[in-house]
Amino acid sequence: MNFNILLKDAIAKGASRVARKPVLALRQDVTALKRQVVELRRLVRELQRAAPKKAAVVAATDEAVSGKRMRRPTASSVKQLRAKLGLTQAELSQLLGVSSLTISKWECASGLLTMRTRTLQALQQARGLGKREARAQLAAG
Repeated sequence: MNFNILLKDAIAKGASRVARKPVLALRQDVTALKRQVVELRRLVRELQRAAPKKAAVVAATDEAVSGKRMRRPTASSVKQLRAKLGLTQAELSQLLGVSSLTISKWECASGLLTMRTRTLQALQQARGLGKREARAQLAAG
């Protein structure tokens, strides 16, 4: 027999033995991760099924608390409100409890604006104010 062939076979056999344990550990890790992915996908499906139901309950609760449905404002409605009250962006931001940068972003946005419920309620209250009342609230603090 040829010594080179024997040496090559011995090296291949030894290399496969050495690589067997790390590869086995990696295979087990991959299997565990695949199981986790399956479980997470199942959980996501359950949450997606439950989300519309919970969203409807939250919306109904918000409407019941406020007494009327609050419409989401648009950029133009915020601009119009600010013009109606005769306020600067900084003054309107103080009145609503947000930063002046937020007011600027709202006025530059397009479509319906997304904001926190508390801010939306403050905006609804500001819609009912006149110039003098708005100035009085700003002066009061």
